[in-house]
Amino acid sequence: MPNLNKFFNCPDHCRITDFSIEFQLCGKFECSTCQLIGRVVHTPNVNIGKQNLRQELLRYMDMPIPNPCDSSHFLSPSDTQKYIDSKNPSLEMLKSYIPNPKLHLQEKRAVASAKAADKQHDFRASKVCGVLYCDTCSAPRCFYSTHCGGSRDGPNKQQLEQLLG
Repeated sequence: MPNLNKFFNCPDHCRITDFSIEFQLCGKFECSTCQLIGRVVHTPNVNIGKQNLRQELLRYMDMPIPNPCDSSHFLSPSDTQKYIDSKNPSLEMLKSYIPNPKLHLQEKRAVASAKAADKQHDFRASKVCGVLYCDTCSAPRCFYSTHCGGSRDGPNKQQLEQLLG
């Protein structure tokens, strides 16, 4: 567990935001964390044009940056990369550009409506009717009803026995 904790708390290997979690090799050959993972960087440390190939391939995904000329849109991916390369903003600054659904009313409403729409499709363990095993690979497979077994709309015991019969 200490190694996992070290990995998740190391900004060279893990970056966590409200919307993503990213892992990466740091690119340093002497890194003990990368050695614990059992991976080393195979990308050559060469410059192509003005960019280092290893740094370019191992960098974190660019987070969206609002367009200074049009606040309702974000910069294009290439402009975002140029901005991040030139300004070198902190992770906290990049995270501040992402709308917080807890603070923005419009985002809060969108999240609530999405949750309401997904509610009917939620998987609940109480809806599992039984377990069958695959004829080909013998892997266990759950089968379930959209309604709980034994409930008014759910399958009754006789229907389940016929299905398994």
